[in-house]
Amino acid sequence: MIIIINGAPGVGKSKTAELLHEQTQNSAWVDGDWLLRVNPLTGSDKERFLRYELIGTLAERYKKHGYETIVISFVYMGPNALAKQLEYLEKVDTVKVFSIVVNKEALTHRHTNDTYPREKLESSLEINEKIRNLEGTEIIDTSDLSLKEVVEVIKKKLE
Repeated sequence: MIIIINGAPGVGKSKTAELLHEQTQNSAWVDGDWLLRVNPLTGSDKERFLRYELIGTLAERYKKHGYETIVISFVYMGPNALAKQLEYLEKVDTVKVFSIVVNKEALTHRHTNDTYPREKLESSLEINEKIRNLEGTEIIDTSDLSLKEVVEVIKKKLE
């Protein structure tokens, strides 16, 4: 199985994916943020599609080498982006997509207390709302949940 943890910058998708991976035997974790290191980085569609292809290729290679569960964390803002990623992944295994969203106060708090360099809060708030309305994903509002609770919710939904 392939599990995508989707969400705006700052919602906790990487930490969630990491903990889920740590608690899942025979798993691998792919963090999409770390896959594209090119110079210059332009934010073009070409780069975005390359990242989707790289994520798909890594998932395929992990599966080929016997890892049963692949956990992916990345930002998929709209249905086209998610559909493009699924084109690569559904050839490899069954895919379940969870979108983590939070309320404005929680996202503001998480941005304020995080040292990871990321987009501005206003951008993350806009992306968070787009993802909240993204169809074809399991939306989980984590505003009042701890990291461990979020992972438990995901694990229960996978049963």
